[in-house]
Order: sequence, then C-alpha cells, then structure tokens
Amino acid sequence: MSARITPADGHSGGFTLIEVVMSVMILTYGVLGMAGTTLHLVRQVQIAEMDTDRAAVMQSVIERVRAESFDTYRTGRDTTGAYTVEWDTWSESPRSKGLRVV
Repeated sequence: MSARITPADGHSGGFTLIEVVMSVMILTYGVLGMAGTTLHLVRQVQIAEMDTDRAAVMQSVIERVRAESFDTYRTGRDTTGAYTVEWDTWSESPRSKGLRVV
C-alpha cells in the first residue's frame, strides 16, 4: 500500500476549471494575434511586389522615351503585363517639351 500525500488544507493538487478556461482563452488570443499579424505581413509583401513591378514598367517607358530623338517623341501608350502606361507630351518652347507619364 502506498501513502498519498495531501496538503494540510485537505485539497488535492491540480488546476480548477476556471484556471483552465482562462489559460485557453489567453492562448487563443495570442494565436489569433499572431495569425492577424501574419495576414498583415502577407498583404504588405504583395503590395511591395506590385510597387516594384509598377516601378520597373515606368522605368522601361521612361528609358524608351529618353532613347527617342527630341523631334520624334509623341504621346503614347504601352501595356506590359497587368499594367498600362500612358504618356503625354507637349511643347513648352521650340527647344523643350514636357512629358507626363501616367
């Protein structure tokens, strides 16, 4: 026969139901917070990828316009992947032109 050791107040060791429920609630709150943070990070990475793609398309259009001679560059439009880039030109004086890329 083995002897069982109990505390002096007569209660056995362990957790109460309220302690278990509170622990599960705190753990759930933490896990949901981490999931929300992960979702936010995924969105931010997607936005950064789109910004990078748009910047590359704009850079290619600007380089192409700069490669043209002064007299030949005109209003135009180009579609690369999912992006459409339009540009307008106007004469400010006989020796200068304006360019707006959208």
